[in-house]
Amino acid sequence: MKEIEIKYKLPDLKQLERYNIDDKRNKNETYLTKRIQGIYALFINETLVYIGKSINVLQRIKQHKYDKYRGTSFTDFVYAKFEHATRGELELYETIYIDYYKPSWNQQKVFRWKMMPLLLVHIFMTYHL
Repeated sequence: MKEIEIKYKLPDLKQLERYNIDDKRNKNETYLTKRIQGIYALFINETLVYIGKSINVLQRIKQHKYDKYRGTSFTDFVYAKFEHATRGELELYETIYIDYYKPSWNQQKVFRWKMMPLLLVHIFMTYHL
């Protein structure tokens, strides 16, 4: 029987280093200009309110900041790099995080059993069982 290799250990988003979206020092930090693929979380004070994925996380966070609906609401953000993950893997990780944390702004994307066939196909294609 072939063993499945897990590519990433998913970090606890609440334990990652936080960045304040309005901090003036952010404008000079290199992390704001790097293209980073991964998962990000938005906070209002201490409450995690949104989880997303992107192939350019920091650009996506900037887009959220200027969103007319909720952009000015969040105060902090974190991100976890998944540099070599496929888009399908990012989708899966985002869904796992949303299911675990249940952020209030992610109403539409929670794990549903009808996703199981897609998940099984992804695992099969990724790990060639």
